[in-house]
Amino acid sequence: MTDWPVIVFAVGNLSDRKPTFIRADETVELRSSVGEAIPKWVQLLPTPLDYDNTDVCSPNSGPECSVDIEWVWTEITEWRGKNTIRLNDNAPPFAPGTHRIAVVSGALPSPKPENTLEIVVRRDDTYVGYSTELIGTPFVFWPKQIEHGHQTDLRLGADCSATVIYGKRRMGHSVGYVAPKGLLRYLEAVDSNSVQVGDVLHFGFQTALLSQDTAPLGVLNDSDLILHSHHQLVEEIPLQDASYAEQPFKVYRWMDVFQE
Repeated sequence: MTDWPVIVFAVGNLSDRKPTFIRADETVELRSSVGEAIPKWVQLLPTPLDYDNTDVCSPNSGPECSVDIEWVWTEITEWRGKNTIRLNDNAPPFAPGTHRIAVVSGALPSPKPENTLEIVVRRDDTYVGYSTELIGTPFVFWPKQIEHGHQTDLRLGADCSATVIYGKRRMGHSVGYVAPKGLLRYLEAVDSNSVQVGDVLHFGFQTALLSQDTAPLGVLNDSDLILHSHHQLVEEIPLQDASYAEQPFKVYRWMDVFQE
């Protein structure tokens, strides 16, 4: 018996299959169901654009209205012909983030999330660790409630404040999805010379999460890594590489009631 997740892949409508959640240091085994045919493994990726719900929906629109996200299939060429894949050691494409995978032996199905199985990888079991599940999620301004849940909870779209909030919700905290200004009700200001991983950088129009603290520790510097959604996709980058890095900001920390 194995003690790691085993996922059997099939072609077709898989919307009733729940996502598989794992840590990056855990193993997952994938098995194809194409019989004697030569399997081809593919992943579904969002086209990195700036999607905007406010362009297509009125403020009072219900869950039936949201911007259409463009998806494309990309073959995982190093897996071609393999019936079983066992991954660990944080091997791509199972780095932190959300991965939508399918296996085919012929024509590809329609490029839609419901035609994939979703494997959600977090860095670890901390607030920042859960937040890394969003890496690669498309930028959607004002993500909203859709048919099966909130776009950010489903890892289908996130803006800057939703990216900061997601990890807390994954840990069971009752934090609503709000605009950057609305976040302040959950936060308290701290000095930029006493930062911790998990602190929130608030630029007024933009928020980011301090995801890795580099030397000198505790002092916010250009090489510290942030997790943010600003354009195209949620990503983790050095603070100095953010286009808004030179703008004034304040550092905040989640209030005790929301701490892990």
